[in-house]
Amino acid sequence: MSNVIELKWLKARYIGALVLIMLAGLFGVIRPVAAATNITVIVDGVHKNYEPAPQIVNDRVLVPMRAIFEDLGAEVSWDGTSRTAMAFKDGKYVSVRIGSRTGTTAAAAKVNGEYQLSDIQQVQLDAAPVIFKNSTMLPLRFVSESLGARVDWAGASRQVVISTGGTAEEPITPVTPIAPIVPVTPVTPSASPTEMRGVWLSFNDMTGFDTKRIDAFLDATAAMKLNTVFVHARAFSDAFYQSDLFPWSHSLTGVQGQAPAVDPLQYVIDGCRKRGLRVEAWINPYRISTTTELTNTLAPNNPAVKWLNDSTKVLKYQMNGQNCLIYNPDSPEVRKLITDGILEILHKYDVDGIHFDDYFYVTGVKEAYDTAYKVNEVNKLIRQVYTAVKGVDPNLTFGISPAGNIANCNAAGADVQTWLSQEGYVDYVCPQIYWTNQYTNSKFQYNNCLNDWVALKKSSKVKLYTGLALYRVATESKSDPGWMNRSDNMLTQVQQMRSTGKCSGFVLFDISDLISPAAQTELNNLKPKL
Repeated sequence: MSNVIELKWLKARYIGALVLIMLAGLFGVIRPVAAATNITVIVDGVHKNYEPAPQIVNDRVLVPMRAIFEDLGAEVSWDGTSRTAMAFKDGKYVSVRIGSRTGTTAAAAKVNGEYQLSDIQQVQLDAAPVIFKNSTMLPLRFVSESLGARVDWAGASRQVVISTGGTAEEPITPVTPIAPIVPVTPVTPSASPTEMRGVWLSFNDMTGFDTKRIDAFLDATAAMKLNTVFVHARAFSDAFYQSDLFPWSHSLTGVQGQAPAVDPLQYVIDGCRKRGLRVEAWINPYRISTTTELTNTLAPNNPAVKWLNDSTKVLKYQMNGQNCLIYNPDSPEVRKLITDGILEILHKYDVDGIHFDDYFYVTGVKEAYDTAYKVNEVNKLIRQVYTAVKGVDPNLTFGISPAGNIANCNAAGADVQTWLSQEGYVDYVCPQIYWTNQYTNSKFQYNNCLNDWVALKKSSKVKLYTGLALYRVATESKSDPGWMNRSDNMLTQVQQMRSTGKCSGFVLFDISDLISPAAQTELNNLKPKL
């Protein structure tokens, strides 16, 4: 079975510079590489003067992406979501991701304007692509040989000799042929190479912030072949990062405002980068507290404290017998606070995007207000945040994961119809479709609910993901027996998502379930298809 890539491939000489600008702006943090060592690159007998000069990383030569793809005569495209550079030449496909030591090769054929991949393989790299002096540096041997060129190394004269015809030109000094790339674990062709395969890391997973536990989560994420972690950065008007606007989260030490031993957000970012994972900062924009205990123990520097008696800024409500607080979505001051907090994260931390979930107007708050009013007030924030995020870097993503029930979304002020049909609000929507196809209310069975969401997707610029309830697998539920009756719910739901042709991936809740024994059968059924 082949895999279809829906990309517009453009000649490298026309878009190479643009790709480099996008990549350089996207990463912000420049990865250090070794100093240049007077390496000469010869392509088809022509000496090349690359700028920046070739670099050595882990005994491998890295060269500028634009230059090498032009010299190889390749076509190239860039996917900002997965930070992946992809090239095509003469029926061959190669892709590499910044910071990842795993590359992908495949055979490729163009059918009806789309590229179909087959024989997809992952290849372990000795050196990962990096950003250096605002240029994207790629491992020379891997990309060249993957596109059919021959690469030889003349150690005495420090020459890399490349022949795009497969037969080496005569170098100045004798060369030692470089060993061919060795493919490793085959990759199933059923998924797009740019598919979102994410997982949520919630505030509950960071209670006490046990670094060994976090490492186990991230190891499991990489082993499961997922590619993105959505980590809680702000859950209750507090912070899992060093903030000048919000106090440290009570989840970290038991006391809101008390500093932990390490910066959790930075620790997760570093762990994700080591494993080749994207990371987005997950924000609950309005939520302040959902228990009486937290309401009564807010840190003095929590910005909500100064507004506790001002209902234009902070709203009080009851939920499950608890006294709860939420920021008033109507307030311009609240919108500024939320946006300033997001900008603080983007300027201080190397994240790939900002992520909201489904807390907007909660039940019990402004019930008398009609849907149109709530939608308008929430959309003011969404547009403001989108503009702020793109102002920092157009390649950063901003998306929302609303409730799976569309009617409930609208009642809460989540204007999912507009978000999925118009630009300028979000880059993606990820509804939490947390039911199986055996749910007793057929309207919300996974397939039916998924189809309702697909019908809303009107904009080609806005992606649709599905949020999947990994935490519910193998659990008893009278209203949804499918969780216990079947052990392939995750696999089936991913396959159904892919079959629509309009969805771009999935996100699992929650990361702790990746190491839960109860979830292993489901995960083992899903993994071969990722």
